Amino acid sequence: MHYGISTLIVQDEDLEPGLQRIKNAGFNEIELLWDPPHFNASEHSTNAVQALMKRLDLSMRVGHSPITDIDLASLNKEKRKASIEVIARSFIVFKELGAESVVVHVNGYSLDYTEENRNASTENSRESILALVDSASDAGIKMALENLPHRGTSRPFHSMEELQALIVDMPREHVGLCLDTTHARFAGHDPLQQLNVAADRLFTLHLHDTDGDGDRHWVPGRGIIDWDAFIDRLSVLNFTGSRTLEVQ
Repeated sequence: MHYGISTLIVQDEDLEPGLQRIKNAGFNEIELLWDPPHFNASEHSTNAVQALMKRLDLSMRVGHSPITDIDLASLNKEKRKASIEVIARSFIVFKELGAESVVVHVNGYSLDYTEENRNASTENSRESILALVDSASDAGIKMALENLPHRGTSRPFHSMEELQALIVDMPREHVGLCLDTTHARFAGHDPLQQLNVAADRLFTLHLHDTDGDGDRHWVPGRGIIDWDAFIDRLSVLNFTGSRTLEVQ
């Protein structure tokens, strides 16, 4: 089975040497993380990135939308609007670079949420995702909503159950899920159980390991996740989406 790797592992490097190092390590598929200074469409033209990827014989099935200063759940209307706009822009760019889907975080920093604002932020996330459905459709891209790290906060959408409920009435051809294994385990969920919940709308995977005490981004096998059971289940499900190692 073919595995790709996220450019998170080289996010502190300029794009060209970072991609060269990934290629030298033996990978042929990347998930490009849109976060400056590593990658920013205003500084890296699509044509230049296409040429670089072609020269290195790299492909991309998945892109990762911006993270820094992005919050689709923000109680600040202008920040939420700006977040929607830049994520919509990433759909277009990633499609041009060959991506089939784009990973999206449905809210921002985990400590921004309280019991008092949880319902409002959850509704804002839903409205933002609905606003992005048309953008995904126009770009011909799939939007993969990711389960997010959570420990002792009121942050919503750390489980596949919550994300499934969020998208139940949204078009399947453009809205699905990205299961992050460490985020699931760190939040107190069993990654295998979360895989079963997500299965019918699962577009892509973020695969990494943890000791259960942090969002470690360890190489699978270093921590406590039961990978044999997880990979076996993927085979049973005939999962054909991208399998991205999101390690550091």
